[in-house]
Amino acid sequence: MIWRYLATCGMVVIGLTANGMVVLGQENPVDPEHARQMAVGRELFKNEVRTLFSGRCLKCHGGEKTEGEFSLATREALLQGGASGPAIELRKSSESLLVRLISHADEPLMPEDGAKLDQRQIDVIAKWIDLGAPYDKPLHATEDADPLAWTSRTIEAADAIYGVSMGDP
Repeated sequence: MIWRYLATCGMVVIGLTANGMVVLGQENPVDPEHARQMAVGRELFKNEVRTLFSGRCLKCHGGEKTEGEFSLATREALLQGGASGPAIELRKSSESLLVRLISHADEPLMPEDGAKLDQRQIDVIAKWIDLGAPYDKPLHATEDADPLAWTSRTIEAADAIYGVSMGDP
């Protein structure tokens, strides 16, 4: 049991003594700052990046459609890049193709079929890349596709869904 624990911690045991184990060191020490950055990045993804990607990018770069052989549906796909090569340089947003394209510094300008992201949105994506670009779960084109979708629902639709009559009292 203790060996399994030490293995998961990356510890290398070189011997045993009467008093216990002698530990040489860690094979792969975990940097607490890395763990903190990934946690912050995951929250940023969950709270902001997910909605941006789902609403503005997945139509062409996720799900069934992947223009330029590039998908944002999973972190693995993001890291793989596309026909133009790597999309991001982890922890180096200023060197990332994705940031240059959404900033309109390089062509093709992204998103291709919509208005340029505002500077705050670009900054959020850049910060997320600088934090290691973690995902909380894969993206799907239908979820979070439009954060304002509820505003286009009609009262009649609410009547049918909730059984509430909004007509005459």
